[in-house]
Amino acid sequence: MRKINLANMDLGKIIARFLTKLTLLSFLAVLPFVSVTQALYSDTETSEGNNFMATSLDLGYTSPTTNFQPDTLLPGESANRSATVANLGVLPFEFDQAAASFTGDPGLCNALQLEVRDTSNTLVYNNLLSLFTLPGVSPLSSGNSTDFSFKVILPAGSSPSLGNQSCSFNLVAKAWQVGGTYGSGFDDIELLSNTINTGSWSWVSGMKFNDLDGDGTKEEGENGLPDWTIYAGTLVENFNVNSNGTPAVSSVLETGQKYFVRVSGTFSAGDSITADAKYSVRAPNTVWTDSVQNYESYGPTLLDLQIDGSSPDWGAFNDDHVYWLTLIGAGAAKSFQIYDIYSPNNVGSLSVTIYRVVGETLTDTNGNYLLELNTITGPVVVAEQTQSGWSQTAPMPLGYYQETLPATLSGRDFGNLPTPNPEQPNSFQAIVLNEIMYNPVGDEGASMPNGEWVELYNNSDATIDVAGWKIKDLVNNTITVSTTNSDNNLNTADSGETSVPAHGWLVVYRNGSAYFNNSGDTLYLLNNLNVLMDSHAYRGGKAEGLTEARSPDGTGAWVDPLPTPGRKNTTSLSDLDPQVHIWQQDSHNARVGIFDSNNYSEAIAEIYYNHREAGMNESQQEQIIKTISTLGISDIYATDIYFGTTSTPASGITNYYPHTNIQNVYMKVTLKGTGGLPDRVLTTQLEGNWTP
Repeated sequence: MRKINLANMDLGKIIARFLTKLTLLSFLAVLPFVSVTQALYSDTETSEGNNFMATSLDLGYTSPTTNFQPDTLLPGESANRSATVANLGVLPFEFDQAAASFTGDPGLCNALQLEVRDTSNTLVYNNLLSLFTLPGVSPLSSGNSTDFSFKVILPAGSSPSLGNQSCSFNLVAKAWQVGGTYGSGFDDIELLSNTINTGSWSWVSGMKFNDLDGDGTKEEGENGLPDWTIYAGTLVENFNVNSNGTPAVSSVLETGQKYFVRVSGTFSAGDSITADAKYSVRAPNTVWTDSVQNYESYGPTLLDLQIDGSSPDWGAFNDDHVYWLTLIGAGAAKSFQIYDIYSPNNVGSLSVTIYRVVGETLTDTNGNYLLELNTITGPVVVAEQTQSGWSQTAPMPLGYYQETLPATLSGRDFGNLPTPNPEQPNSFQAIVLNEIMYNPVGDEGASMPNGEWVELYNNSDATIDVAGWKIKDLVNNTITVSTTNSDNNLNTADSGETSVPAHGWLVVYRNGSAYFNNSGDTLYLLNNLNVLMDSHAYRGGKAEGLTEARSPDGTGAWVDPLPTPGRKNTTSLSDLDPQVHIWQQDSHNARVGIFDSNNYSEAIAEIYYNHREAGMNESQQEQIIKTISTLGISDIYATDIYFGTTSTPASGITNYYPHTNIQNVYMKVTLKGTGGLPDRVLTTQLEGNWTP
């Protein structure tokens, strides 16, 4: 209804207008008696203030605020506004509400969600804002009103392309006389104007995990690493540091500002030496070390990339020769220089890149992180803060992620592998060298289970697959872990294994030509990224059949024990703990293994199994008894234990009748003691099911 401001009109005009309305109302009173022509009186109103109202159909549509609060949203956030629909006139009316007149950015307008609740807090609408329409439930009589609350939501996960946009629209209320329709009788319309804005949003998420097997992929049992800093940075500068000793100077780094530095590459230092920012190798050796080989007396800082004259901790060695560190600006430039006692014969340079930290966060208790970068646009890198004792395995080969914002990015994971600290020999490491057989009895190059071998031990609580890991010696002889040469269940006749069980063993056999030097050598264990995981130098000179091993397993000092491949290390016969195993050899034969029974004279193996042949109503149990001499023998295998019957006719040719449907294979072994040692009985079941 249009409003009249009495304060701006003189008395004559007021009287004239009143008489005009009186004449109009009189005319309307006789309209029902006119048979040819009808005239209707409509009233359209805006939300401007009213000082004068006609006593007809009059809709009120008001709000205590001028807009939704807050008016700027990020994904997952909402804005609220309330409104009251009131009957300010005499006639009762029906009404509806809708959203209309959308302007601004169509993508945002079409993405916004709307929830509407009535005066009883009942949800009466929950859908897109752009589709909003809501009819009145019942007519609203004169003097009554009803309230509504509106909530506009920017959905979580909305695309950053909707950032920094605006959507303007009207909430429209229409009223009409009861029984009619809007536009065909008495009616009224009111508007509430609204604008919703969005800010800019970006985030990067992922996990920092303990990559126990070093393959760059998170797998079961590889837990997240908490409290690890993840950074986002923008490029400041990139420059090269020449290996000839000439310093390279950065730009001035702002006081108090955090930066992270990436250095990559290698250079030649003469005398067959290649170096990176921290580590070096001298041919023909292939293992990189902190101290320069043959120049150890100069200390571990020789050939380091130094900053302002000191060697920072560039972290654990990685085969890509990429290292990171963080530093705080002090309002001055930084000087980068390669330290060497004689630089003229050096060739090459290292690449240095400096990034300004624009965001950082810590991983949570599960290793997850969320890096919010709502104010950042353009290219950024996302990287982890390196830590001593850890080697990065993902992402590779760059060691960081290159992204362009705004964007919402997930799955940006970082993997790290714990590496031993050379200054703390007993520091925790998951997979370690545990026992070395370098001078076996007989042919050193014999096939497994004979010949040379190396035992690995797993200090962790999770099984770790080490397929592709390498064991090297000083002259680069190499054994690569594979199913053809490795065993973790003492059954060297099966298809082989490459996993090291939690707190268990994997024996890697040379399975061919002899490599290890009997007079002394150094063995290096490298993961499948060529990261050094463990090493051990032995002096040699042991008698045939003796090993060098850690005691206790995994963490202890190296001692001269009895050979126990795949079992607990021990230095005394009295500490041996015998084991028995039975495996299926082929479709009709079994294989038995008896280990660490040196103190017993013989083993009597009783093997029981059930079988059911054609025509038999039920299965039948069979027993096989086999006596095996064990005195002074550590590892014994008995093969070709036949599950079936035989007959030898006059012809002398043995006939074999194998049993079928074999199940419930069980073995009891009695070890006969000597010298007062009591007998011992061990039992076991077939490992796995019998396969026809």
